[in-house]
Amino acid sequence: MISFRRFSAAAVSIFGVFLCSTAVFASDITVVVNGKEIYFEDQGAEIVDGRTLVPLRGVFDSMGFLVEWDEVSRSAKISNSLKDITMTENIKRVTTNSKTIDIDVAPQIINNRLMIPLRAVAESIDAKVDWDGTEKTVSIYYGKAKDIDKSVDNMKLDEQQYLKTLISIKEDLRDAASGVPDAVLTYVANMGNYYDVSVPVVTDEQYDEIESHLKKFSEIEAPDVMSDVDRCVKKYADLIENMIKFSRDSNPRNIYDRNDENFMSRIDSFKTELEELNSKFGNYLITYFNENKVFWEGIYGESVIDLLMY
Repeated sequence: MISFRRFSAAAVSIFGVFLCSTAVFASDITVVVNGKEIYFEDQGAEIVDGRTLVPLRGVFDSMGFLVEWDEVSRSAKISNSLKDITMTENIKRVTTNSKTIDIDVAPQIINNRLMIPLRAVAESIDAKVDWDGTEKTVSIYYGKAKDIDKSVDNMKLDEQQYLKTLISIKEDLRDAASGVPDAVLTYVANMGNYYDVSVPVVTDEQYDEIESHLKKFSEIEAPDVMSDVDRCVKKYADLIENMIKFSRDSNPRNIYDRNDENFMSRIDSFKTELEELNSKFGNYLITYFNENKVFWEGIYGESVIDLLMY
């Protein structure tokens, strides 16, 4: 699992040496992770400002996350093969991979334990959280459970980080493109939204934001064992850049004209190139996973193989 070098075992144990909060202890709240009840030795869940806070330790390590504490910055990190989550005491903000998310209640120390807002943090790792008010039970469902994620230990740390970075950049790229009504990107790369009726024009600012995320693909450095995968990633960034250039130069009216043979020929060419590129990318990744005995379906989900397509 990924580890901050500056985090020492002594620093991790510092969770038990803090001042107490004035929150009221809700001893009758039950926390269940993937159907298994979590028992806390000295500090259970709390209700603070209408939000459920739970001890960082005991909940996230039960889901297979590495849990670390940095006494200098007063921040905690939880991580697995997919996510790096960082949160700081008394700061209403959580960073998940490269994204920063504002939260309603800040992480805080209660009875010598770092307590975090459960729903905000759990949802940042794509976990499902349910609250049963009658039974006073919080249920967390996390698909990437510890036993499934165990084969990630067969990957070196820089290899884990490389794939994690790819996924993070693609998520940011997808978010940036989701509101961009570009006909070419939508029909070829399944990015953005397009409506034939309104024929909206894409602004330079919208294209610039997409290109800023594409640039990140070109800047990341891949481990030697993933050089073939990385070549596909770099070519993918170039391909999307070419699509944007084509839209700007040859389709400024942003029309998906099926009657224009030259236009459709270029669209088909883009599609073919993207499909071939993604196929090579997927084959290289599967080969890598198989050679390293990594259960990629459990760790990353099948979507990682189609990362360049969606």
